[in-house]
Amino acid sequence: MIYVKKNSCPEDIQKDFDFQKAKSEWNDIPEEPNKEQARILREEFFNKLNKERLREALVKEQHGLCVYCMSRIENTAESTVIEHWYPLSKSKEKALQYENLFASCYGGQKETVNGESAVAMPRNRMRLLKLTHAMSG
Repeated sequence: MIYVKKNSCPEDIQKDFDFQKAKSEWNDIPEEPNKEQARILREEFFNKLNKERLREALVKEQHGLCVYCMSRIENTAESTVIEHWYPLSKSKEKALQYENLFASCYGGQKETVNGESAVAMPRNRMRLLKLTHAMSG
């Protein structure tokens, strides 16, 4: 897990977010969408963004590292996915907020230890500083 100091949203990406939010259908989706509304939110709004430009900004901001496993990532749809830290299915507004988006490889999955997430939060520097690693890796 890496600490990510989020930059302000690049102007062209913010314009893309604003363009999506200006669609009349945006107002039809509640702040906390149900499963079907979340599907529409993803397909009709998030998937319509300029993902190449968005991935480029996220990968650059993360110095080419996956937010979870720190493996090398590139600005390609084949190697890098755009992650919503706060799930798209739980917040319409955060679905299109730059501060909520991170780049990851396709390999990392959340694991749990004693029922709690084993994934540290990339924006919580203090929690990341407490991470330790065993000699065995």
